[in-house]
Amino acid sequence: MRTPPSYFTNEELRAWGGFLKLNARITTELSLALESSLRLRLVEYEVLLKLATSPEGSLPMSRLAERSYLTLSQSGLSRLVERLRSRGLLTRETCETGDRRSVMVTITPQGRALWEKASADHAARVRELFLNQLEPEELSGLGDLWQRVLARYDME
Repeated sequence: MRTPPSYFTNEELRAWGGFLKLNARITTELSLALESSLRLRLVEYEVLLKLATSPEGSLPMSRLAERSYLTLSQSGLSRLVERLRSRGLLTRETCETGDRRSVMVTITPQGRALWEKASADHAARVRELFLNQLEPEELSGLGDLWQRVLARYDME
């Protein structure tokens, strides 16, 4: 039996496979924690986070999509915003901006209260699962690495 060709070196596979496995495990654990305690999906928390930390608690839908850490299609984001709106966590308004129409999304007091309730536990869980595993210089180096790799996507 022939050995299949290797498209990655062992070192590359260790780095890439480790990244994929860690991302999947941490994302799953963070999602489960939010869902079990607050009936809030990780992607829903992220939308509330982006709105709660933006000026006036509002963002145009297009900016909300651009600032997302988690990947959602435009239609996926629209459905997510509608679910959060139906729960009273945000509002969605069509507005005119010059010669264009846009959709403005705003966090409600109920949405902000849920975000605040979720944030302390979420941050503690992120620290437990990831940040506390790193030395300060590793954390700084990893942040630099992410920025260098992500810069490619910021140019697109």
